[in-house]
This record gives sequence, structure tokens and C-alpha cells, in this order.
Amino acid sequence: MKNAAFIFLVIFFLGCFEKDIERKTFNKNGLKDDVKILKGIVADMHAGAYAYNTPQELNATFDSVSNSIIDKLSVRDFYKKIDFLIDKLRCIHTAAYLPTDFYDTVSKKDQFFPVPVVLLNDKLYSNTITNYIPLGAEILYINDYSANYIINQLKKYEHTDGYSNVARNNAIDSYFAYNFYLEYGGFKKFKIQYMADSSETSITEYLNADNLERINTSDIYTAYSAIPKEVNYDMQMLNKGKTALFYIRTFHLSSNNEKNAFYHFLENSFALIKRDDTKNVIIDCRENGGGFYDMTFSFLSYLVNETLP
Repeated sequence: MKNAAFIFLVIFFLGCFEKDIERKTFNKNGLKDDVKILKGIVADMHAGAYAYNTPQELNATFDSVSNSIIDKLSVRDFYKKIDFLIDKLRCIHTAAYLPTDFYDTVSKKDQFFPVPVVLLNDKLYSNTITNYIPLGAEILYINDYSANYIINQLKKYEHTDGYSNVARNNAIDSYFAYNFYLEYGGFKKFKIQYMADSSETSITEYLNADNLERINTSDIYTAYSAIPKEVNYDMQMLNKGKTALFYIRTFHLSSNNEKNAFYHFLENSFALIKRDDTKNVIIDCRENGGGFYDMTFSFLSYLVNETLP
């Protein structure tokens, strides 16, 4: 059984960048050709191209993106279209990266959201000890975009296996400032509406933007929430053996020893289920960030009667 291929799709833009790299635009015909090339690479080389899309669906998605390019596009705007296509593959091992020159240039500009945040129960909270916004204050709006809308828009920038949202939360917790820039562009100031614990009404603050280098090296972060993941998987028997509860926190088991340990865990767990005639099996994958197909297939083989490829 073959592992899912590691494919890193890096989008290069030919030619010399202008002085203002953010405003550099590219001809629509060249961009359409790039989409066509990417489509061929995915169809010919990606092991999981059709794991979550039929060939017809994937072709239609690529064609739709190509048809949406009706004029010149900036680097950032074209990247957003490419990243949308990558996200449709639902593969944590596949990514598109902006050119290094672009990232190095924009990251030095004071145009990024300056407040570290954390996502908890689909809400956005301040994760900083600065004096501007209290630690743990719920952020309601940024530049008049609702927090819920922002969360839904930014999650697509962090790719994951299947439909898991675990890895996608990193787009909020770890890379919020950069992904906010990708989605909405840079700003000199940010209007923030938030609700502190002791407040009954929202508070509005205007904060100056910061550059990404300072944000990424800042010591103002405070770990507002952390979920321990020291054990990758386990199984508990509940209700006097009537229910088996599996916690599978990852399928990213790459070494032979890791794989063999997982195989033995499954063999022993399901032998116990069979011995005790356990009627109910619950599989909790809420904190699972994905991994390798053969690891998921090995688990699935205990749950289905059909022969797996």
C-alpha cells in the first residue's frame, strides 16, 4: 500500500519584480497557463487527487478558477485563487507558497494585524498581555468584518486531510496576522471591537499596524489555551464493556516502529472488543490533524467487510 505522496507546489512568477512588489500584476493569459499547468500536475502526480473529488468535479473547479481570471492580477490575488484550488484537494501534504522575495518584502511593512489571537469554541479571543486589549477579551469585529466571518474566510489557508478542522485552527491561532493580510490586504490602522469579561457593552479601539517580523518574534504571547497531545491514540472501555471509545489524535505515523505499534494497538483493541462482545464503538477524531492513507485504511479494515485497495 502506497503512502500519500508529499507534493509541495510552489508558484513562481517569471520576470523581475517591480519596486512595489505588492502592486506588480501579471497578464491574464500567463496566469491561465499557470492554472492549466497546475491542473496537469495534480491530475498526473497527486496520489489523492480524486479522494474527495471526482475527475469531473476537479476539472470543473480548475476551469471555474481559470474563467474567473478576466484581467491582470497581483501576486496576492493570484495566490488566493491557487490556494483555493489546493484546499479543494483536502490534503495536508499539499501546499502552495508565495515567492520568497514577495514574503520577505511584505513582511517588513507595518501593515499586519498586531494582536495575537486564539480560537476557542468558534470565537476569537485576544491572546496578548499588551495594554491595548485585555487578555481573553472576545474580539467581535475587525475593520467592520465580524469575527465569525473572518474565521470562516481564513481557515481555508491552512490545509488538512479530509474534513478535519483541527489543522485549520492554526490559520487562526498561529498565522492570523499573515492570513488576514492574504485575505483582506494590508492596513495602516485596525478598528477592533471587543468585549472584555467585565463589560456589558463592546469597546472600540484603533491600533496601528505592525510588521510581521516583530509579530513573529514578539514576547507578548500568552498561552490562553493548550490541548495536550502527548499520546497519539488510546481506547477505553465504558459501561462495563458495552462501549469502546477510541481517541485517535493523529494518523501521521511515519516510521516502521510507529506503524507497527499502531497495528498492534488495533489488533489488541479489536480482539478485546470481540472477546467482550462489545456492541458500541465510538471513534473520536476531533483533535486529529490527518496523516497517511495506509494508517486510516488499517483502522477502517476492522470496521468494514469489503476488501480495501
